[in-house]
Parts: sequence; C-alpha cells; structure tokens
Amino acid sequence: MRLLYLLSVLFICIATKESIAQPLSELETVGTAKLRVLFFDIYTSELKTESGEYKDGSRPIQLKIIYERNIKSSALIKQTKKEWDAQMANDKNQLSWIKTLESIWPNIESGDTLTFELYKNGKNQFFYNERAIGNVNDPNFGESFLDIWLSPKTTRPKIRREMLGNN
Repeated sequence: MRLLYLLSVLFICIATKESIAQPLSELETVGTAKLRVLFFDIYTSELKTESGEYKDGSRPIQLKIIYERNIKSSALIKQTKKEWDAQMANDKNQLSWIKTLESIWPNIESGDTLTFELYKNGKNQFFYNERAIGNVNDPNFGESFLDIWLSPKTTRPKIRREMLGNN
C-alpha cells in the first residue's frame, strides 16, 4: 500500500512538472523591430500570430523581447507607466497592474527574453527566458499592454511599423 502511495505522489509530481506553461511555439512571425536609443541597442522585439499577419484583436498573439542591455525591473515598470501616460491610456486598474508587474518582472540581463502572450479567452501570461513567471488577472490588461507597441498612438511609430510587417 505504501508503495502505491509513493508511486501516486511521484506521478503527480511528474504530471505537474510537465504542465508548467511554455510559450506558444506554433505561431508565425508578423514582424521584428530593434529599439535603439542614441547609439545603444536596447532590445529586439518580435510579434507573432497564428497566421503571421496582424489584425486588430488577433488572438493568440505573442510579443517577445530579447534584451541587449541590463535593465532593472523598476526601470521596465517606470517605462511601461510612461508609455501608458503618453498614450493617455488611463484604465482604472492601471495601478493594480503596475503592482502585479512589480511582483513578477525580474531584473533583465543582456541576452534575456521577456515574452507576453494574450490568448483567445482574454487571459495572458508572461515568460522570462521561456519560463512562465506570472500574469495580470484582468481582461483589459492584455490589449493595453500590447498597445504600448501596437497602438497608432505609440511613442515609437517606426517600431510599430516594423513589428506589423510594414517595413
């Protein structure tokens, strides 16, 4: 009986380990863009969808950012807020989103990836170096987050054009 119990526990552990979320791999690239500030490469971003084409509301959608510099999580948070402010994106839950991001985003080192996925059901997931790190449990967050890059009101229209495949 004890052996059966131990085998059951082992099976549960193995099953749980294999169910850890991984980024979607079957998506097609829409476009890529490199953010440069002055003479410094900051990151390369890649946008993916099922068809490899972007249409407003496309789901699932993946935004992958490959960083080329070390960046503290506090700087990422500050820039995210700055971008929302510049777009006048003032969702009533924005402060809650920021608090959640503060708890899940790590400090970034050159070569690290931060990936965001937004699914058909409105749920989302962040990945750090291909490992799930958390999500923001609000159906309005995903679109608002992607708008930093994809909205016509973005502060970086060249990045938007390139990510949307309009080089």
